[in-house]
Amino acid sequence: QKESIKTNIINDAYKLCADHQTSIALEFKNINFASLANLSRQSFETACKNKRTLASLHNAVDTEVAAIKIKLDDLARVIRTNLTHLPDDLSLFRDLQSIITKHEDDFVLLVESRLAEQKRKEEAAIRAIAEAKAKEEAEAAKLAAAQEQKNLGPEPLEVIPSVKRYAAS
Repeated sequence: QKESIKTNIINDAYKLCADHQTSIALEFKNINFASLANLSRQSFETACKNKRTLASLHNAVDTEVAAIKIKLDDLARVIRTNLTHLPDDLSLFRDLQSIITKHEDDFVLLVESRLAEQKRKEEAAIRAIAEAKAKEEAEAAKLAAAQEQKNLGPEPLEVIPSVKRYAAS
């Protein structure tokens, strides 16, 4: 009977933490909060080890519940803070799940570096398009000039008046 009481206490405590985790997870759409929180019954079972009385068992479980809720709230606070630094377009952050829990300074640097890299790539692409267009226009102008030359016919020869030289006698 002691084991069933202990199991019920652990189940109730786990349910409290799972409910708290679920209520926080609803806030985050692009993130699997449950996998980040890594909630398990093992921590409750460890907390209950070697507890002889119901009072000590309840105390251990209540302490563990409080610790887990604090951990979940801290994790949610870190995620909320880091989400404020993200742009609307998340295409550069396909690994958001793995980077969202980074320290805020590291996260901001990561976001800025990815955005700068993307901007550099876009500018390079625009430059390449402009260069290709300029080259194409130069070729078209060259072809147009050649066509114009062809339409005019052969270039007229320049007539040089003949100069008579008199020999000094």
